[in-house]
Amino acid sequence: MAIQFVKILVNRDTYQKLQQITQALNRGEKTPLAKPLGQVFTKLTCEVLDQAFGALAKSQENSDDVQAQETAKVLRQIDKHLQKYMPWSISLLSNIRLQAVANYMLDQFHCDDPQQIYLQYALTPALASRVQQNYERLMQNDSLAVVPVFDDLIEVIDTGVTAHIRTPKTILKFNYVVDKTLTGIIDLVTSLGYKRIEKVARHLSLSQAQQYARHFNSFIQ
Repeated sequence: MAIQFVKILVNRDTYQKLQQITQALNRGEKTPLAKPLGQVFTKLTCEVLDQAFGALAKSQENSDDVQAQETAKVLRQIDKHLQKYMPWSISLLSNIRLQAVANYMLDQFHCDDPQQIYLQYALTPALASRVQQNYERLMQNDSLAVVPVFDDLIEVIDTGVTAHIRTPKTILKFNYVVDKTLTGIIDLVTSLGYKRIEKVARHLSLSQAQQYARHFNSFIQ
């Protein structure tokens, strides 16, 4: 099986801003770039969240469904934590410290078409195969595949969290206190999201589960 990627469309302006900051860091720019880089990282993360979950949340935001309302609430909490802690985490770092992580993140993009910029990460062959098998079962109206499909979704998301949040944190080599704080925030945010997904999976009808699965499967290429 060819390597499969999760590809999420991001704003071209955001990508170009990251590109400009990275080029400046590589040139040895003396003006501190921690603040603008933190803003770009935060914007990217929020764009990914919006692409993956925003459309579904917005489609149900006026719903009386308690599960839909709870999901929207959790998404707001996650967004709030990201807006607060992501810029803070790199705000005091020197340009030299930021260069490696900026280059790493720039390498995570797929942009053969300048009009279509994707942030991407690879899935292991085992995970990609399992995702496809469970997805096909669900599309064939196997209700027993609902929970496995959403368990797979959590693993797919966590693979992205490692690629785009945990690994950059490691590259930045924070001191013990900051590193522990950020690890706690990452664990909190992911726990909120994953518990929500697990709960949603238990309350969906088969047709609703299929709708969600089609949406998330569209990101895998």
